[in-house]
Amino acid sequence: MDSENTPQTTLPPLTPDVVNAIVRDMDDPRYPSLITVYCDTCGLTFSGEYLVSAEQTSDERLEVARAHMRTQGWQCDALGDYCPKHASKDTYVEPADRPAEWARMARELAGEGRSREDIAVQLCVDVPTVDQFLVESE
Repeated sequence: MDSENTPQTTLPPLTPDVVNAIVRDMDDPRYPSLITVYCDTCGLTFSGEYLVSAEQTSDERLEVARAHMRTQGWQCDALGDYCPKHASKDTYVEPADRPAEWARMARELAGEGRSREDIAVQLCVDVPTVDQFLVESE
């Protein structure tokens, strides 16, 4: 049975009583932290207070917020953070499929006569990566 000093895997909401209990408990490594995430498309912000600990890396703390945001309709992954309006359910590409999808998009843009530099800008990658996509697809 967990004691009240043991960090829980399911974190309670940060009510004033919960925050006060954490602050008073010198053995609890958690502390409330305001984390704000921006939609990479429109800049909409999502802010919330989350229980984090000093042992967590910055990425791990961000993931605490992202896990909650996903329950609110946000799309958060290695490619970025997207609000419910810009989270794409129809065009979402699973991480394992992204290199093939980027190569397909690079070929499509090259077929339209776009320069390697323009393709790099469109795909948010560098020119050597575009070259790799185009060579792999030949």
